Amino acid sequence: MPTTSKIQDELARRVQLLEDELAEKQRIIDRQKTDIEDLKRQYQAEIDRLKAELVNLETKYQNELEDERDQHQHVSCIIQC
Repeated sequence: MPTTSKIQDELARRVQLLEDELAEKQRIIDRQKTDIEDLKRQYQAEIDRLKAELVNLETKYQNELEDERDQHQHVSCIIQC
């Protein structure tokens, strides 16, 4: 029959193993949280870049449309006059 001291030692060893395992899992979680935050920042930067690109394209095409409209009106005026 194991002595009380041996049982306590075994329990202390198990507790230490569980604490070590918990600490390792916490490090993994912390690392994953950091990775997630990095990805969020990267994706937000990409979203912002794409939104700005869309605004620029919309402005460009709006300007081109206005130029075409002005040119068409000018040609129409010349033909009618």
